[in-house]
Amino acid sequence: MESTSQPDRDLVESARRGDAACLGAVLDRHRAALLATALTILGDRVRAEDAVQETYLVALRRLGDLRDPSAVGPWLRSIVRNVCRMELRSTREIPCLLPDRAGPDPGPEAELEALAVRDWVWTALAKLPEDIRTTVMLRYFTRRASYAEIADVLGLPVGTVRSRLNQGRHYLSTALSATAVTMHPDYAAVQGGIWRERASAVEAMTLLGQADVYFEDCAPEVIVSVPAKGYECRGVAGERRNLEAGLAAGVRMTLTRVLACRGVTIIEADYHNPPDDPKHCPPWHTEIRVHPNGWTTRLVLHFGYRPESRPSRRPGLMVPDALGAEGQTAARRRGRPGGRG
Repeated sequence: MESTSQPDRDLVESARRGDAACLGAVLDRHRAALLATALTILGDRVRAEDAVQETYLVALRRLGDLRDPSAVGPWLRSIVRNVCRMELRSTREIPCLLPDRAGPDPGPEAELEALAVRDWVWTALAKLPEDIRTTVMLRYFTRRASYAEIADVLGLPVGTVRSRLNQGRHYLSTALSATAVTMHPDYAAVQGGIWRERASAVEAMTLLGQADVYFEDCAPEVIVSVPAKGYECRGVAGERRNLEAGLAAGVRMTLTRVLACRGVTIIEADYHNPPDDPKHCPPWHTEIRVHPNGWTTRLVLHFGYRPESRPSRRPGLMVPDALGAEGQTAARRRGRPGGRG
């Protein structure tokens, strides 16, 4: 029987087993209703089309949450209404795309494992241009998911983030169709391997008190930037010193999420300060490593701050301010090297 004539329940169950054609069929079947709903709320066809694309991506991520496969139509319409309302509010548009977890196994593979189509999604994502791919990864698979947070991490205007995500949705729509019937790499295995590699590096540097192992995949002339602080330099000497100083003070780092997709790895980690110096380091950081040919050529860092205070410039683990006034002056003297921050 043709997929277009199958009931919603059968299409959803087949999609959960990894049948990309059935997933495409069920989404296409409800596209007109989703577009009409979005158009009614937003009043603009272009924004409505974007909302439908966003709905598709949310549905791909959360198909395993649908309890009654025969109710996929109302479920999709509830998602598009939420997308539209949050778009109108211009806040964190899609809350809880990825549950906020701590501990040793919070990576995306745990959530994506329930979806047999996960490798299809990551294969399509890998086809996006690097800057758009990075923005989409932050949006859908990390804690820094709002437009404002992504703008802070990347050092971009919110409008640029919106533009990249709009492009990403359209790129993904095309890429998902193009890769629906191809063989897909096992991204759970890929990301699990990188998680173990990073965890091993953190464990080794903690035991030895030396940070070389954490940066051993960085090229000698790697561009290091902290966009929120307007900081940029070449090489990891400053970050290595900061990291080792933090370790010596008793600071420990725990990985909370590791994502990897064709030349881009995003790492999220929490810091645990010693009891006698609870504010030595920020509570967390997000780290973007760009490695088009294996070696990391660009390292982008973003440090979190406690809700009760503004971002502190107190020296701490991997915070470039720990270079001190002399180091900062030297960095400014060297100028801002090429590359995007």
